[in-house]
Amino acid sequence: MIAIKNLTVRLSGREVIKNINLEIAKGKTLVVMGLSGVGKSTLLRCIIGLMKPAEGAIYIGGKEITRLSYSDLDKVRKKIGMVFQSPALFDSLTIGENVAFGLREHTNFPEEEIQRIVAEKLAIVDLEGKENLMPSQLSGGMQKRASLARTIATNPEGILYDEPTSGLDPIMSNVINQLINNLKEQFGVTSIVVTHDLESAFMVGDEIAMLYQGEIVGKGSPQEFKRSTSPIVQQFIQGSIQGPIKV
Repeated sequence: MIAIKNLTVRLSGREVIKNINLEIAKGKTLVVMGLSGVGKSTLLRCIIGLMKPAEGAIYIGGKEITRLSYSDLDKVRKKIGMVFQSPALFDSLTIGENVAFGLREHTNFPEEEIQRIVAEKLAIVDLEGKENLMPSQLSGGMQKRASLARTIATNPEGILYDEPTSGLDPIMSNVINQLINNLKEQFGVTSIVVTHDLESAFMVGDEIAMLYQGEIVGKGSPQEFKRSTSPIVQQFIQGSIQGPIKV
């Protein structure tokens, strides 16, 4: 579904991503972990087409996207949803209007069908009957779920999650983790999850990759990742202040 080949990204002359290679099979979830500022969110911006790499290629559904025209890139983008670290809901719109936003922008569905889809997606994230509430009337966790409902309203083939459990308590974090797994199992969604949360990573990831100083220093299944011989990976997992990662 998604393949990243020899990707290098430079910002202000500095290489923030250095010649990395990753593949995410259809219907699988890749978790990308690492310290703040190592290039995790930059990687997501490249995949969604908001940033151009200096070198390398990104394939989505077999199509190389880094050199597409804006109109062709827009067609590919419609296959990929994005869940941001903050809910990023429109404050002036109701929850139902937020979820319907992409449908009204990118489809010609009649209003009756749009309302049916909104109700269906809100039910998937356990927000039935919340269509007429404003974002300010929802808790932080409920806002995140509403944001996820908006993302899945257009039935994307892939979803990119940028710190989806950030700022949430452990119970609500597990709710979000379960939703990520449910979307994979029920709809075959391919996902990339950027997170610092080890518990979340081990719960949702089919494969985990760790970025450090712009490079992949560890990659494998959750069990393989836990058994990694990399001292960088082990220090990160253990949260130790002793080791090659200097704080």
